[in-house]
Amino acid sequence: MIEAPGVWPGASSRAAFASWTSQGPLPDGLGGVAALAYLEQGRWARAQTACAELAAVASSAGLDHAAACAAATEALLCALRGDVAGAHARARYALSLVDPRESRSVLALAHRALGTAATVEGDHETAHQHYRVLFDHRGNPTHYHPHLGSLVS
Repeated sequence: MIEAPGVWPGASSRAAFASWTSQGPLPDGLGGVAALAYLEQGRWARAQTACAELAAVASSAGLDHAAACAAATEALLCALRGDVAGAHARARYALSLVDPRESRSVLALAHRALGTAATVEGDHETAHQHYRVLFDHRGNPTHYHPHLGSLVS
């Protein structure tokens, strides 16, 4: 797998990631944050591994939200790599696991992935529709994190 170049975060983030890898999986939700952080740093192979680790923990423990976070992050990875079909499949799966009204993070990340996939295909109208979900009618983000990267995806 190819990794895009990225900038590693500060010392406290490095310590948290080192702790995760040496002491086992993070609690539900934090594994998804780590996977997304790796993705946004351009460490795509590590993000994929983090998604797989989170999905395995989620599957064994019945943690649907964690599984949805892993799938939504995988959807974005697929879109960034040009795998539009994979992006659609993983985003649909992520959204099937949670109530999107109760998990704005999964909703936003899945739509970011779908918007990126549409951009890859050159379908800018559909991309706009997906990216529009990331903001309310006043232009405020619907979730504090996943919306930021969509502006540069």
